[in-house]
Parts: sequence; structure tokens; C-alpha cells
Amino acid sequence: MSEDVKVHFENVPMNEEAPPDYSNPNFETAVDEPSVVIVDQQSEPVPTGSKQSRFNIIKRQLFIFISGFMLCLILFLILKAFSSGGSSPSPASENPALNCSKRLIGYYRGWENRKITAQQIEKLTHIIFNGINSEKDGRVQFHDDSARFSFLDMKNKARVMKSDVKIMFSTDYYSANRIDITEVMNDSKTRRQWIDSISAFIIEQQIDGVELYYRWPNTETEKENYLFFVRELRYKFERMEKLTRRKTPYLISILAPPLVWPSEESVFIQELLDYADFLNIETENYYGPWKKNGKTGPSGPLYSTNSNYSIDWTLKAYACKTEMASRLNFRILFHGAPWVKVNDHSLSTDVVYKTYDKNPDESSTELRREGSV
Repeated sequence: MSEDVKVHFENVPMNEEAPPDYSNPNFETAVDEPSVVIVDQQSEPVPTGSKQSRFNIIKRQLFIFISGFMLCLILFLILKAFSSGGSSPSPASENPALNCSKRLIGYYRGWENRKITAQQIEKLTHIIFNGINSEKDGRVQFHDDSARFSFLDMKNKARVMKSDVKIMFSTDYYSANRIDITEVMNDSKTRRQWIDSISAFIIEQQIDGVELYYRWPNTETEKENYLFFVRELRYKFERMEKLTRRKTPYLISILAPPLVWPSEESVFIQELLDYADFLNIETENYYGPWKKNGKTGPSGPLYSTNSNYSIDWTLKAYACKTEMASRLNFRILFHGAPWVKVNDHSLSTDVVYKTYDKNPDESSTELRREGSV
């Protein structure tokens, strides 16, 4: 039989004393109880040899990084030079006018289905399209579908070539709507409409500016209207540049007459150049039946020794009066002008300057233009 197991339970006395009140100022720490002191622990100083070693490692890594970067840059430049060696030259290298910051402007219309070529475009810095009409209410639009197609063909060729040529359009005063343009300029409402329409056309066609081809103002009122128009057009272009974030300003050029104005007109020209980029000076019509001298002569002579009727004289006068020769262009003619009813000068050695029968009652005394391109 198993032995009986006896279990004895005893009541273990518990310490019923409350824990000491440490918040009591009279509480004293026991003698044998160590006091706790908090000491500000600081890291031990790093030996100088360890610092120098770390600096050497950083310097070595930095040297390796810079050497690698320079090697990659040299290899990139070498590869770029080899890749561009057989490519076609840039428009700037082909066009000397771009290299010396000169303007070489070509007028284009597309008459008789004549299309501008890539070889012609690469020689130019600016192309001015001359086939836009202005209506009586100030709207601008293409003269006809043929003009539209010629314009689009020209623009697409320039964009495909990635040419830096600037594309502009002319308001074309000498067209069937020249009377309408005069009416537009004389009315403030239509002037505003004309500004808005020109700006919208530039944005829509993604081109660079406009040439103002307008009859030169004669009266003070016409001058004020013209100056106001050019100034407001410039302000409109500046707002467009901010909205479209365009990096280069839109261009404004003004067609100027071949003959020099009176001295007080120079102020007017200078005020126009405050808002226009450059002047395109006409170099034709120095001689014609409408002149009082009654002599024949070339339509646009380069020089003249017996009169002030020449391109050289005109440009010198413009440069002196404006003091802005770098903003002057002159147009070169590509047409001839035969005279009729010229008097007999068989004994004269001068084959250019002759007299003609100037009869105001007879319309046969005229100047016919031939060979215009």
C-alpha cells in the first residue's frame, strides 16, 4: 500500500508596510544605499590617425569620380565630332547672312504656280509672303486658294528643312484692297479689329511677324493714327509672347518710301522704330511720268552723279536721320521698265537719261513694267 502523504500549509506573513514616500522632503536615504548621480556622457575623442584615414578615403573616391566624368565627357565629344563629320552643314554655315547677323529677305507670292525651292530658302533669313488681303472691317485673309496653297507649301518646306528662316506676311497695300486699308486705318474700331486679326493670323499659321505695307501717311492725323496703330500692335505682340511663352519677339517691319522726307519727318520715323524692328525701303520709281523732271531713267539706280535720285543717296539720308543703319533694309528690283514716246536723242552720248513727250492730256506717256518676277 502507498504511504499517506501529508501536506502542511502555513500562513506566510506579508509585509504590509506602505512603500516609502519619496516625495516627502524628510525622507532620508539609507546609509548603505548608493545614491544615483546622472553624469553627462560624452563620446571619447576619435584618434587623429582615424580622421586622416577617413579623409584620404573621401579624397580618393572624389578623384576617381572626377576622372571618370572627364573621361566620359571626352568620349562624348569625340563621338559627336565623328558623327557630325559626314552630315550636311547647318543652315548657319550655309547662309553667310546668319553668321554675320545680317538680314537677307525674300518676297514670295507664288504667281503662275511658281514654287519656292529649298535652295532659295536656305539662302534667306526672312521670307515675307505677299498674298494676304485686308477687308473693310479689318479682317485679314488669303487673297485666294492659290495664295493659300503657295503659303502652306512655302511654310512646310521651311519647317521640314528645320531652317531658322523667319516667316512673315505683308499687308499688301498695292493690291485691289488698298482703298480698304486706308479706310481701316482712319477708324479706331477697324484699327483694333485689324490688330486682332493680324495677331490671330500669326498665331494660327505659327509664323513670326508682319510687314506693314501701307501708303506713307501725309497729314498729321494720318501720322498719329499710324503711330498709334504700330504701338498698339507691338503691345498686342508682347501679350501674345507671354501667353504662348515665346522665347523670341514677334517681328514688325514697315515699308518706307524711296525718297527722303523733310527734316521734321525724321522724328516720326524714329518714333516708329521704337516699336518696329526694321524698315524695308523701296528702291523704285525714282523716274517715271509722274515726276517733274521730265527725264527717263532707271527705276532703281544704285548711284547717280547728277541728282539725288539713287539708292545710295536714299540709304545715306535714312542712316543719317535715324542713326540706326543696322535696322535699314533696301529692296532689290527684279523687273524692267521700258519707256514710250521718248524724244529722239540719236546725237546724244547719254543712253540712259533722255527727255520724253510729257503731255498730261495724253495717257500714252507711261512707264510699262516688264519682266517682273
